[in-house]
Amino acid sequence: MSSILIKSLLLSIIDSTFNYQENGYVKFWVRNQFSAKLTVMGDNLKMPWRLLDLKFLIRDSQNSKLKLVHDLQVKYLINTIQQRLNNNVNPLVELYKSLHYFAQSLQLEVLFQQIFSLNRMTFGKFYKIVEYTNWKKLVVKYWLDYSKNQYGKFLDLI
Repeated sequence: MSSILIKSLLLSIIDSTFNYQENGYVKFWVRNQFSAKLTVMGDNLKMPWRLLDLKFLIRDSQNSKLKLVHDLQVKYLINTIQQRLNNNVNPLVELYKSLHYFAQSLQLEVLFQQIFSLNRMTFGKFYKIVEYTNWKKLVVKYWLDYSKNQYGKFLDLI
């Protein structure tokens, strides 16, 4: 497959970086979300894309060594996304949408866990988790008791 054809196929997705490698694969990288390595198993344009590798680039800033996605989850995602690549008119767009949704959901889960752990400390009087729907929605009220703390006098001066 020519590099011009691959690059034109890849331009249909924004907010990402593609790196075409001459040895037959494409690296698809979205900052702070994921990287995926793909190839086509031949020169025929009708051949489906093959997902070779998948890495999630999301980190918990409180524990950077914590593995957020288990290897079995990654294997499951690779298999699921491979099926979507095989059965979609715009496979690279489908790849992006699927992985972007998963990455955003994972980021939301990390944020929830961080807020929840802070809530158990003294910072809990300044905010409250109002609603959390797993992987989908997080509603937080903040500055609840801000005027009553030691900074209240300083804020009155501004």
